[in-house]
Amino acid sequence: MDHRQGMFNVVLALGLVLGAPGAQADRPFDYVTIEVPDSVVTRAFGINAAGHIVGSYIGNDGTEGAFLLRNGQYTRFVYPGAGWTEARGINPRGDIVGMYGYFEPGSRSHGFLRTADGQFFPIDYPGAMHTWPTRISPTGKIVGCFHSDNTNTTMYGFELASGGYSNFHLHSTMHNGVSPDGGTVVGLRQVPGTPTEGYILQRGVYTPFMVPDSLATTAWDVNAGGEIVGFYRLAGVPLSAAFRGYLRSAAGDFTTIHFPGATQTRAFGINSGGDVVGFYISGGLVRGFLLSRSQRLIGPSGT
Repeated sequence: MDHRQGMFNVVLALGLVLGAPGAQADRPFDYVTIEVPDSVVTRAFGINAAGHIVGSYIGNDGTEGAFLLRNGQYTRFVYPGAGWTEARGINPRGDIVGMYGYFEPGSRSHGFLRTADGQFFPIDYPGAMHTWPTRISPTGKIVGCFHSDNTNTTMYGFELASGGYSNFHLHSTMHNGVSPDGGTVVGLRQVPGTPTEGYILQRGVYTPFMVPDSLATTAWDVNAGGEIVGFYRLAGVPLSAAFRGYLRSAAGDFTTIHFPGATQTRAFGINSGGDVVGFYISGGLVRGFLLSRSQRLIGPSGT
């Protein structure tokens, strides 16, 4: 099992779904499925203010690549020479960050920046074995995490800006989202033997939080209004159906996000209009979704 899959399993082990204890009453949201043509798996991870969406897919031919969905059109891409590529975040300019790697046992995973004109640049935290960039702000500030080995105890959140890299002082942290002004970062902390918590890092002040009555909570993105999205794990539910997405308001209230009819839902990205992207599992199929709160619908299956 490669490091990417191992980390993904850590995230999956956290859980989530609609109607969780402590969540507000469900709201009538508009959901749209996102499905890369000729793919068996589609996951949506990031969305910018214009509604452009990035994520990853597994094609019918076995390709594990990244995609950009813009104005109803899919653009697929892979980092040059890589075995797999995932796009995680996109800013208003169209710059994309994510990670790539290879399938050889023990191989490293690396970060990348793909500029709006399609140029690739590597991102590797100095001395790290694995680097995972997850979001990029309008000014180009990048957040993510790095590992010195294949364990979570050597995982630290990082920021990359014009002044270079800076790492967060708490181990087992993963910076996942950054507000447009760069002042707020959200993420997760997964310390072995303790419940995974989401956190808010605002002007240097660290505040952990959990969805009420959840077994674990992750935070993946934050918008200009202070809304946070992520997912959590339900208590007393089999793991295969235990995950739900959530929206946390700036006031700290939680609303569950769950794709209709799905067994699991995970929310990963939110933009300034409040639109949310992520993926769901239904009938064993993994598909991305857009939850439209700004009425910017893109049509069935992203068309």
